[in-house]
Amino acid sequence: MRLLQNFTIRMVMLTILGLFCLLWSGVGLYSVHALSEVSEGNDIDRHLVRQMTVLSQGNDQYFRFVTRLSRAMDVKIGGGTPDFAPARQSLENMRQKLEEMKALSPGPMNPDISREVLSNWQALLEKGVVLQMQLAQQGSLTAWSEHASTVTPALSRAFGASAERFSHEAGAMLDNTRVDGRW
Repeated sequence: MRLLQNFTIRMVMLTILGLFCLLWSGVGLYSVHALSEVSEGNDIDRHLVRQMTVLSQGNDQYFRFVTRLSRAMDVKIGGGTPDFAPARQSLENMRQKLEEMKALSPGPMNPDISREVLSNWQALLEKGVVLQMQLAQQGSLTAWSEHASTVTPALSRAFGASAERFSHEAGAMLDNTRVDGRW
């Protein structure tokens, strides 16, 4: 016990207080670091969810276009005057969603997967949907029917496969950020 007799109570208390302050500072710094990691994970989640939403909305506009154009062509085949405005609106919405997706890409997503989705979407739009619309308005029914049954479906399947791959990868990334806070 003689070992401690040279230390004053004030000195011992200040030393203990200093150690507690140092320990508390370490805990505070770790908390700030952990919260910034959670925030980064949330930012990644939000970006991926936004990309998935835009992709889904673009895909929805494609199917709306096909449905509306088919209705207009049924009217044209029946001898009536078709209204292409709803199909044109869906086409324009699809184009806007593609541009929005280009602005969001690649983000946290694998650049190859993102590039594949964008190129397949662009091909579906330019080589499939836009030409289908032009043929419906100006071409013969045979040319429209052939394009609608041969060209556009293949492009649609390619886009659908790449969109499915994107969604699968995004889902896996979202699961990982929930588990370990990292992507």
